[in-house]
Amino acid sequence: MEKVYFKIDGNLQLNSDHSYIYLKKTKEKSFYVIGDLIGSIINGKVYNADETFKLIVDETFILEKICRYLIGSCYILEIKDASIRVFCSCSSPGIYYTRYNNKLYFHNTEKDIYKKFGLIEQLDEDQLIAHIISHHILMRTPFDTLFNNIKKCPCGGVLKINNNMNVKTDLFIMRNIVSLKNNKPSNHLSTQVTEFGFLLENILELQAEYYKDRKLILSKSGGLDSSVIATALKKKNIKIDDSIYIPYQDSKSSDKSLAQIICKYLGLPYSKLESKAIDKNILKLRANNSLNSILGYQYLYFSPEYDNRSENKKDVYISGQNLDTLYSIDNFSPGTLSVGIAKWKKIIRKSRLRFLYTKSSFFLLGIKSKNIKKIINLLFRSDVDLTYKNFIITNSIQMREHVFPFKELAPELGIPNDIYKKYKNHRYNKLATLFVDLIASKVDIDDIEVLPIQLKNHYIRVLRFIRTVQNVTTMYHNLSKIENRVRILPYNEGPMVEYFHNYTLTLIDTIKIKRILHKYFKKHSGSSHNSFVKTYLKALITDVKDEEKTKLLIKEEKESLKCLRELNDLNNSFLYKNLKSDLYKNFIIDLYNKMDKYDFSGYSKQSMVFYRLINLDLFLKQNIVK
Repeated sequence: MEKVYFKIDGNLQLNSDHSYIYLKKTKEKSFYVIGDLIGSIINGKVYNADETFKLIVDETFILEKICRYLIGSCYILEIKDASIRVFCSCSSPGIYYTRYNNKLYFHNTEKDIYKKFGLIEQLDEDQLIAHIISHHILMRTPFDTLFNNIKKCPCGGVLKINNNMNVKTDLFIMRNIVSLKNNKPSNHLSTQVTEFGFLLENILELQAEYYKDRKLILSKSGGLDSSVIATALKKKNIKIDDSIYIPYQDSKSSDKSLAQIICKYLGLPYSKLESKAIDKNILKLRANNSLNSILGYQYLYFSPEYDNRSENKKDVYISGQNLDTLYSIDNFSPGTLSVGIAKWKKIIRKSRLRFLYTKSSFFLLGIKSKNIKKIINLLFRSDVDLTYKNFIITNSIQMREHVFPFKELAPELGIPNDIYKKYKNHRYNKLATLFVDLIASKVDIDDIEVLPIQLKNHYIRVLRFIRTVQNVTTMYHNLSKIENRVRILPYNEGPMVEYFHNYTLTLIDTIKIKRILHKYFKKHSGSSHNSFVKTYLKALITDVKDEEKTKLLIKEEKESLKCLRELNDLNNSFLYKNLKSDLYKNFIIDLYNKMDKYDFSGYSKQSMVFYRLINLDLFLKQNIVK
């Protein structure tokens, strides 16, 4: 999606230099579409962009329903005399907004709105530190930003603006029990595979048609999610120009890869991206222009070319990102290359954690008996009561993925306990309580513990979507402004989101992880994904030894951290100069001191803290109201 900017004045008049893809005015209301409206899939019928817009203006379905099934990163604006609604499609980066001089200003890119309206005195210091210490796909809260005067509506959300210019944020992807029952996936695996395949194949066909004048490239890791996309592309005879494998964790290995083996079998083109020397000037350009642009050492050797041209001139990369969150919520699964007894040991050991997100678990969370609760708490070694409300709260305050939500975790290595406590309190206020309030607005139940199981499942999935997935769409949108590529996410499109937000995991799913995808892949490729993994592992016998790889990775990390250190220092730190909290300021001093001494002790598993620190520091220096 290109950069989007518009404003709404006190008379609810829309002003923008942006060209609208679609515009329709009637006596009662006006409809605008901004961005990449590709199509929709509603009630088993596929609509292209023109047909979808006709559904909107004819009001064939209520607008919330249409927006839930949209394909493409776009915004739908509905304007009446006394109100405006702004819908952010599921694959969009969401929209940022602020009120200034009795006007509402909207941008879809962090850099642009921060540079125009980001005031130093409005900095949210808790949010700043969260951007440093939390995993990059968790660092943004869905409704707030780095500045108290700038808010956000995430993908899957809608802004409701009344004639007093008051703004309310809602989530149109949050359903009630009636609409969920009317759109429930089948309970039979074979039918589920058909349902899933229908959605994925038609999403890919619509995307391929929309981007037919540009190079279409598959980002191929070799994992199951991207392999299923590759299989669907082959099945539907969708031509792609290349499949590119980026060996982030394996840059010095042989040319053989799991991705290569699968692409060769499917008859798809294949390329491996080679690592290159780190360019400090490029890194600084990236950091100045986008958050999430320098994530960790393994990414620095594969940074795409800096390119700030219009997006319609860039190649389109298809990514299999986000399916884990949509399908399994948090699958705690063994790695792709795990096989045999070792794989089954990992599956069984983590099955207790996967059970938390199943239908049976949601039933147990509703039990009122104190004695049974005690037994359940002991079984799960929980630190807080296993209630649905605590499930929401503990899912909201984590700073990394794949953790047991009910466990009171110690701070990440190197993170002071006082800062960790403030982080949890911040996330409690900025996400957990707001989400509980949203649930209350959707159902007429005072006690959320007695919600139907189907709703409990649905709402925890929506929470994880706005907690995690919205960070990914924002990150990729930001990166598309500075890289030579645009990423599209088939699994992130409305029809797929809707399907899995109403999918209920069973006990079988705790053992047979992502069984729909495994079945689809085998059915349409003619072979199991596991068989390709075994073939690849046999080829690794002649590959670089594990000890040699480890030494190379350690060397690469030291080189990249040294380079990182040269990009900024404490004397030039925006954060050090502008933070008011002594606790936070001392934390920044400690991080820079460690970098000065090349002493990363205590951060052996959290070195990304330093990358996020430098990225944020350089970004804020360039993108704040002077």
